[in-house]
Amino acid sequence: LREQLKRDLGVEEVPDHLKHFIHSINSTYFQFDKDQHHLEETLQSSLKEHQKKTLELKTMQEQLVNLVETIPQGIVIIDCKGKIEFANTGTERILGLPRRRLINRTYNDPVWRMHSSQPANEEFPLELILKTKEPISGIEYAITNLTGEERTLNVNAAPLHDGKGNITGIVASLEDITLRKQMEAQLKYLSLHDALTGLYN
Repeated sequence: LREQLKRDLGVEEVPDHLKHFIHSINSTYFQFDKDQHHLEETLQSSLKEHQKKTLELKTMQEQLVNLVETIPQGIVIIDCKGKIEFANTGTERILGLPRRRLINRTYNDPVWRMHSSQPANEEFPLELILKTKEPISGIEYAITNLTGEERTLNVNAAPLHDGKGNITGIVASLEDITLRKQMEAQLKYLSLHDALTGLYN
């Protein structure tokens, strides 16, 4: 700036009253340049941190999806109207329907004839949670799926909430305990009957 003024004014030396002005301009420029460089470094650091967090989140999401899709239990998400919004591979196997035919059906769709196998509890998970606003566990339901197979399910479920704490639906796990119930029934029968004659002990 000093050299430019000397050329513009046609003098060999800048007047004293302009030197302070030039010094202030140069100081401001250097500070601005320094601040700009610092800002660029901060933005670069923030961008790298954001990219790192995004990658970590994506990895966690992929791990969660793999977990949900490989466990033997069925996992379903049901809205407050009873419609199935999500179903994993285990649910497809248990209910005998592909996922595309499960989504938007109601959880108590007559196609799989679901009913409580515990006489003391005839309500379905969604109805219980909307009433109590609490998770439920260990409730047994019997179903007959499209292949005609009769199965017994152990159901655990919990409410889902929005940002204001309102219940928006439930997430439930479905465990096929048919074989276990059959073995329990067989053991009970053997405990009451003679193994050879089949008569009551």
